[in-house]
Amino acid sequence: NLESFDVFCSWNGGNDKERSRRHANYFGRLWDGEVSGLEVKPIPEIAKDHLLSIAEPGLEDLDLETEDEKERGTTTTGERWSSLPYEPFPHQEEALGNWKDRGKKGILKHATGSGKTYTAILALHEHLRGGGTALVVVPSNVLLQQWTEEIKFSLGDVDLFLAGGGTSQWKEDRQLQALPSPESGLGRRIVLSTLQTARTENFRRKVRDGNHLMIVVDEVHRSGSEVNSNIYTLDTGPRLGLSATPRRYEDPVGTQKIFSYFDGTVEPVFTLEDAIQEERLVEYTYHPHTVPLSPEEAERWDEMTQKVRKEYAR
Repeated sequence: NLESFDVFCSWNGGNDKERSRRHANYFGRLWDGEVSGLEVKPIPEIAKDHLLSIAEPGLEDLDLETEDEKERGTTTTGERWSSLPYEPFPHQEEALGNWKDRGKKGILKHATGSGKTYTAILALHEHLRGGGTALVVVPSNVLLQQWTEEIKFSLGDVDLFLAGGGTSQWKEDRQLQALPSPESGLGRRIVLSTLQTARTENFRRKVRDGNHLMIVVDEVHRSGSEVNSNIYTLDTGPRLGLSATPRRYEDPVGTQKIFSYFDGTVEPVFTLEDAIQEERLVEYTYHPHTVPLSPEEAERWDEMTQKVRKEYAR
């Protein structure tokens, strides 16, 4: 029994479109029994008849609302979150309240599946509603795309300006200066930037910081390096860091920079165990195994690492 599950957006073009094409071709060969090492068998009639008896007539008849969405409600009933798609979970509301009590500064140490991004969306929603502007910093192009989709879905008609990830408009005009400015009457505004762009002097010089500006840094542990921590020169108002592991591995100096800028972590910490108990993650067992390298293997490893670094830089 071979199981494989991937999701790509063919309509996005680029790598996603090519991956979708390759997967479609692979499935065609799989279905036709042309993949070596796999045997394709017809489904037994008794199983087929049973599946057909309980199947919906078509895609339009499927109930695509998840149990989680049904439990939370697809729209909120309280005035506070009336314009957002979901009611927050208790741990999200508690964390948001504690973050406010700490002067709107802190790091959410929440595991995968806990809804860190949506908790940040809640904080952004209230900050923008109060007339402030925001800067969201992410460490990769993938997260830049994910945050773009999440902001548009959750916050609607917010004026979103992208910096990094192949976009260079922020270098060419005065939009970067205008969007995060404290001027009123310009609507809800968010600048979404990659960490590689936000850390540059040119970007930081253009951003008008101050108490009106809220900063959110996703995967905040990555911002503590010597170069990335340049973003900490931005003197903002509310500050929110997101990470399941905010402490940098074997880097106490970088960790201290992070915790100083964001003023520590916000309770409650939401662990992997919490996520499993809340059925945000499935149960699993983690068995790390140390694999020592021989001197020859270590040398080869270093050579390959250098090649990867050069390719990444290029």
